[in-house]
Order: sequence, then structure tokens, then C-alpha cells
Amino acid sequence: MPVLRRGVTVALGLARHRAGVAALWSAASVCLFLRTWQGAVNAFDFLVVHTAARSVLAGQDPYADPLFLYLPSSALLTLPVALLPPSAAAAAAALACVAAVVVVCWSSARLLAPGSPPWLVPLTLLVVLVSPAGGALTVSANTEFFAVAALPVLYRWAADGRWRRFGVLLGITLAVKPILLALVVLAVLARSWRAVAWAAGIPAAASAAGLAVMPGGHALLPVVLERMAHGSPEPVSPWMEVSLAGVLRNGAVGPEWILLARVLVLLLGAAAVVVRWSRGDAGTPRTVQVGTLLVLTSVVGAPLAWDHYAVLLVPLFASAADGLTTSRHRRTVLWCSLPLAVLLVPRLDPVREPFGYGFQAGTALLVVLLVLCVEAFRAPRRPFPHVRRTVPGRRAHRVEPA
Repeated sequence: MPVLRRGVTVALGLARHRAGVAALWSAASVCLFLRTWQGAVNAFDFLVVHTAARSVLAGQDPYADPLFLYLPSSALLTLPVALLPPSAAAAAAALACVAAVVVVCWSSARLLAPGSPPWLVPLTLLVVLVSPAGGALTVSANTEFFAVAALPVLYRWAADGRWRRFGVLLGITLAVKPILLALVVLAVLARSWRAVAWAAGIPAAASAAGLAVMPGGHALLPVVLERMAHGSPEPVSPWMEVSLAGVLRNGAVGPEWILLARVLVLLLGAAAVVVRWSRGDAGTPRTVQVGTLLVLTSVVGAPLAWDHYAVLLVPLFASAADGLTTSRHRRTVLWCSLPLAVLLVPRLDPVREPFGYGFQAGTALLVVLLVLCVEAFRAPRRPFPHVRRTVPGRRAHRVEPA
């Protein structure tokens, strides 16, 4: 550990210089160009939604494609882009996805760590872009780009108590892709029922409108249930799944044990969320940690998940650069960075059973979740409400209950 800390200190010392910051931006710019080109050439995730939207325009059932498992609102919101040819739509989606990575890195540093050094944004951007997880997000032009870009803003508004804005923005992200569904619990914990109503009402209304204009929408539920029960269909490789269920399925574990493991993970994550929310002062570190716990619990405990969901952890690491952040929060980030370093190495063979890339990335995310849970249970308790804080120059008086 002293060697690791010394290496990090030396690296950060070099990055603080103006030349080091310029070098980071130059390297990140090259990666941005490369990922944009790769996304424009591939964009296979976005093209699934694009094809569904074109099917709606042609009066066909979008759910005839087994890979289209999004809400009806996704096809509805993509209708304007469906007028473009696939190559132009893929290029637009690749640009939007790369822009979302820039936004999440920049917003995480500026909104969650306002006192962060100038090297934080280019360094975070470079790490995300060179990692296989960030590459999977941008190369596929994944439709979760809007949720990725909105995540730091959601945390900032939640920490500031702007729950109506939080609910509206969260509802829009859920209408595009419900990857951040677990964040509704943040509004529930804050007892902001209007935010919950906005977050649930916007995707519900958009999906109802989508069902009204598309044929075959009734097939959504059985298709989704089949996917949840049996994992990813072909030609998507099941060995790329990083959820706990996917990792265990690749290891030929029985379905009853997989269900038990998922339940235990969900219960552990839920307990850590409640404990962390009830301990410590309200503020940005608590909001980011609870939000990350919710998102990561939903990813690890999901029936299937992919490695690019790891990009949703960027706000947690960027928030540790704030000068006002507690040392405990920084220690949590340090411990989480060790297993996540696995996602920076080249992918293992995705078809090698059972320890392929899915096992590599899935185990890393599981360990990060366990670290966050342990730190949540060890977080300091809030001062009791009947004890006033000490004011400089005065004694602290104990207020007895009536």
C-alpha cells in the first residue's frame, strides 16, 4: 500500500504541471476521435433501437426483433432519427455517446467536486475511454448515453434538495432507457413523492403514447420475461454478461442457487443504502455513495448486465477530489479503485468457460459493491437530534426532550 500511494503521488505531481494537463487533454482527444470513429462504424446497440423505430414507421411490430427489449417510449423517442439512413444515424449516435462521456467526466468534476484540480477531467476522460468498459459504451453507441450524461446532475440536485428537477430529469432518462430506475429510491428516502410521481409518470406516459402508435406492443411483457429467465439471446454472447446471475450461469450454477445469490445481493445492497442514508450528515458524499450503491446493486443483482455499466461509477471517483470531501470517502474510493483496475486490462477471451471476460468484469463490480456496503455499515452516526452542535465561543447545551 505505501508503494501504491507513492506511485499515485508521483503521477499526480506530474499531472499538476501545465504540460502534464496538456498531454492528458491531447491523449484524451485522440481517444475521443478513435472512439467516435469506432462507434460510427459499429453502433450495433443504437441500430437495434433505430431499426425498431423504422419498423414503427413502416407499421410493423418492433418487438419482432428479439434484441429490442426497451420500453415503447424508446422507439417513440427515436422516430425523428429513424428518418435518417442507418449510416448517418449511427454517426449521430456515436457523437452523442462520446459527448455523454465528456459530459459525465466534466460534470462529475465541476458539480460534485468544485475544488478539483485541472487534471481531473482529462485524466478521468482518458481512463474511461481506454478502458474496455468505456469502449463497449462508445463503440456500441449504447442508448444509455443520456442517462450517463445526466447522472452527475441528478446527484447534484438530490444533494441540494431540488427534488422536482430530479424527478423530471430522472423520468426522461427512464423513458429513453430505464438503467437508472434504482435512483427512484433516493426520492423515496427523501420522502419527495412529487419527484417519485414525475420519475414514474414521464416514462409511463411516453410508453403509453408509444403503445398507441406501434403494433404488437402486447408482446413486450412475454419477451422481457423470457429474457429475464434465460439470459441474453443469440447472437449476443452470454459470456459477456457481468451480472452475478450471468457469472454464475457461465459457471453452470443451478437456477435456484442463482436466485438465492441475487436475493442476498439485493438485500445486502438495500440494507447498506438504508444504513448509509441514516448515518452521517446530508451532503454530496452521502448522496453520491447512496446513489452509487443503488445503481451498482441493481446492476450486480440484475438478471443480466454488461461491462459498460461501470461508467456509472465515474461520479463516485470524481467526487473524492473535492477538498471538502471526508477522508473516509476518499478511502472508500481508494479501495474501490483496486478491483476496478481489472477493467483497465485487456479483455480475457469472452468465450472461455467459465472464467472469461464476463467473470473478469463481473467479479470486479461485485467486489466494489461489497466494499461500498462495508464502508456504509462503518460510516459514523449522525449526532443525536437532542444535542446541539457546538458554536464557537459558546458551550454546547443539552436540550432535554419535553
